Amino acid sequence: MFYLRRTHPVYFLGFLLVAFIAVMPSFAQAETVVRTSETISIASEQIIEEDFYAAAGTISMSGNIKGDMHAAAGTVTLNGTVDSDVGVAAGTVQIHGKVADDVRVVAGEVTLGSEINGDVFVIAGSLTILSTAKINGDVFFFGENADIEGEIGGSLMGTYATLRVNGKVAGDMDVLVSKLTLGERADVVGSLRYKSANDLVRSQNAVVGGEIIKNSVEEEPDTMWRTVLISFLVSLFGSLTFYLVLRNRLYSFVAKDCSPAGIRGLIGILTLVGLPIAGLLLIVTVLGVWLGLLLLAFWFLLIFLAYLLIPIVLGSFLWMLATKKNQVNTMTVLIGTLVFFIMLQIPVVGIAAAIVLGCITSGGVVMSVYRFIR
Repeated sequence: MFYLRRTHPVYFLGFLLVAFIAVMPSFAQAETVVRTSETISIASEQIIEEDFYAAAGTISMSGNIKGDMHAAAGTVTLNGTVDSDVGVAAGTVQIHGKVADDVRVVAGEVTLGSEINGDVFVIAGSLTILSTAKINGDVFFFGENADIEGEIGGSLMGTYATLRVNGKVAGDMDVLVSKLTLGERADVVGSLRYKSANDLVRSQNAVVGGEIIKNSVEEEPDTMWRTVLISFLVSLFGSLTFYLVLRNRLYSFVAKDCSPAGIRGLIGILTLVGLPIAGLLLIVTVLGVWLGLLLLAFWFLLIFLAYLLIPIVLGSFLWMLATKKNQVNTMTVLIGTLVFFIMLQIPVVGIAAAIVLGCITSGGVVMSVYRFIR
């Protein structure tokens, strides 16, 4: 059983979008370091005087960043120090270096093992706070499983499938959870408020200084947000994989096959509407059944490809608006996926815009196939 208030992830995804758009104009400034590559490694003796932005398959940072660190990658490992905020979107995130301010992460797996002076906000499949970690602010987690061994100087909040606390929480605990466990070394200084269908599992030596208040949950609340979040992560993974495999071809696809947008959109509409009709008519005639099935198979493949390519096309377009440069990279794919999924949450206007993008992208795929067989 899994619980979550639907507003939190939507607001957080919106925050990420605003943050990325806000910082994009600063990419051209000399004091900001921007790195994109398959693998990015910052050695322990390196010092970055201002903000650091990175997009790669693997990022390893062992140096010192005087400003913020923002990264998008498959794997991010932070062993150095960051003198301000950290914002990461990745598959796996390991933070074992000191962070002077807040940490915000969207990932599959997150591990924290050092000192973080600010708040921690995580949306992930799993969160592990090691015994070596000390979080001086609050911890907010929205996801599946969390294992807390370290010390939290503030409060622990959020929504969990399973939560195990075996360290100190200096503030309160206020969680929505399916299964909550307090281990032998658990020490909650404040009150413990939890909403769950199951009772608290408490070890004999676990300490709770304040009240323990349980609010029972009879029925599982609406989990639409979870479907959206999982769809977002799956789509991001699919689009990033598509980019890594065909990144040289994708630049030409965005620049040529999807332009001009009006004509490509018209081609996309005609293809998306015409192919299934033609396929069904051929199947009905019996003699053209195999050709009809082939057309329907291509139609389904076209929809699948367009779904993966929409974030890539949208991210490249937004990047061009902000920087006047046509780029296709890991950062543009991430931005495009974020904007696309937020767009899908907007009734009528957002859905209509997504359909238009789908038609343009489908038209681009058709043109790409045409160029290939011509």
